[in-house]
Amino acid sequence: MNTHWSKRFAALAAIAAAFTAPVAFADADADTAVPPAFERVDYADLANWLCHPGKEADACSVELDTTEIGADGSTRVIPFTAAARPPVDCFYLYPTVSSDPLPNSDMDFGPEENTAIQQQFARFAAACRPYAPGYRQMTRLALQAWMRFGRLPTNRAMRYADARDAWRAYLANHNEGRGVILIGHSQGANLLKELVEREIAGEAAQERIVSVMAIGGDIALDTETGAFGPFAPCETADETGCLISYVSFSADAPPTEAAFFGRAKPDGRRAACVNPAALNGGDTLDARFAAGRLGGVDTPFASMPGLASANCVATETHDYLAITPAPADPRAGVLDRARDLPADWGLHRVDMHLAIGDLVAIAAAQGRAWAAR
Repeated sequence: MNTHWSKRFAALAAIAAAFTAPVAFADADADTAVPPAFERVDYADLANWLCHPGKEADACSVELDTTEIGADGSTRVIPFTAAARPPVDCFYLYPTVSSDPLPNSDMDFGPEENTAIQQQFARFAAACRPYAPGYRQMTRLALQAWMRFGRLPTNRAMRYADARDAWRAYLANHNEGRGVILIGHSQGANLLKELVEREIAGEAAQERIVSVMAIGGDIALDTETGAFGPFAPCETADETGCLISYVSFSADAPPTEAAFFGRAKPDGRRAACVNPAALNGGDTLDARFAAGRLGGVDTPFASMPGLASANCVATETHDYLAITPAPADPRAGVLDRARDLPADWGLHRVDMHLAIGDLVAIAAAQGRAWAAR
């Protein structure tokens, strides 16, 4: 039997065991009663990093030039340039992308991890030194099992240990007292949340945090302080020691009461919503989309200034970033293509794409403010 099908059968056996075992999985972050043993990843080995300043030809060393497409069809190319001496670092955890055939991914990175880096993180090299560890994440197979059956046959303790060990290795060997911006999307944002709660808040490392950008994951704010631990929502682009977090939905398709993202907690805590466009003093988002399906574009990315505006909305049950396309804009079809997840997930797939230009600009402003301190 070849290796691929051996792994498939092993995955099916793991899922079947999860469905017959007495342990219930309450949600996507639930642990097994006794997590299986696992080996620790050695993050001193650069092979276990997707992006690392000491690694040649890493996943962040990709072309990021962008074609700007106006509403009138005009175009111009915007070349990308990484910062020569960025004042701060960025530490990134990617979302659920692995197509590995087991509930947890391995450390053999495929095109899906590299694509996530290119689309969500590599551009931050214009503002910071990029660090992106690999980790044994919950795979898409496990996510599908959870969505279908409500149980999650994955080793959550292992994926968190990887994120923690990578963070500790970064602090011990590479930080050298520099400020660092924490960035994550979806599963990566949830791991950042746990990392902040267990490793950073109240510890010496807290003083090194320039900001926390936890996108596409519910970050609940304290009912008394209005903050996530020590990090209050950012109010200006150059504020440091603060939080940027949101989940995105189309304004014409707001979250239903049962929608997974942005939901208010039973204890009254609300999900954070910080509008990156507003922080930059603008009305519209600075989006970047992969240009593979756009005709007449020779660069890997396309931007569409003025395509969509955003504002934070609070309902009785949800907090979210409402995305409104410009009226009668011929470019709006690019947003329609993003709606290929269940309706209750909103625009989750492009949470970061929608505001990546804004987020990088904020990271640069925060880095300058940090250096000026």
